[in-house]
Amino acid sequence: MLIFSGVSHVNAFLQAHKGPGVQHIALHSQTMTATVKYMNDNGVVFRKPPAVYYQEGIKLEEIEDIGHGEEIELFRELGILLDAEKDVFADSDMPGQKRYLMQVFTKPIFEEDTFFFEIIQRCGATGFGAGNITALAKAIALSQQQVDKPLDF
Repeated sequence: MLIFSGVSHVNAFLQAHKGPGVQHIALHSQTMTATVKYMNDNGVVFRKPPAVYYQEGIKLEEIEDIGHGEEIELFRELGILLDAEKDVFADSDMPGQKRYLMQVFTKPIFEEDTFFFEIIQRCGATGFGAGNITALAKAIALSQQQVDKPLDF
């Protein structure tokens, strides 16, 4: 079991605002890489997951299985995360359809580190990227072990 130290973005928000509220707004894109490139070129600063997120045992196989293996370096450069959903319609008329989402998060947009934007492209997926939470936690822990310092994600 991995154990993580530090304050999560959710806890930071709750502490800063003394309770729940709007932490981020998600914007849908139909062309994830083009959208993120455009925003990046125009000054939007995105969070970058640790490089190990894109390696074997974390997300590499999933990204390749979905059909985006040739874009792995571009995803890494732009900070794009990918999360596959199980085929919830396996017993229906749509067997074998791969459902996934791609997402990327901006750095906080205000001085207080509690509000950001998410850019998301849904490819049949209906979830919120729960697999990315686990993959990011694992990647952060592995990166911290490698360099013995906290990471900015």
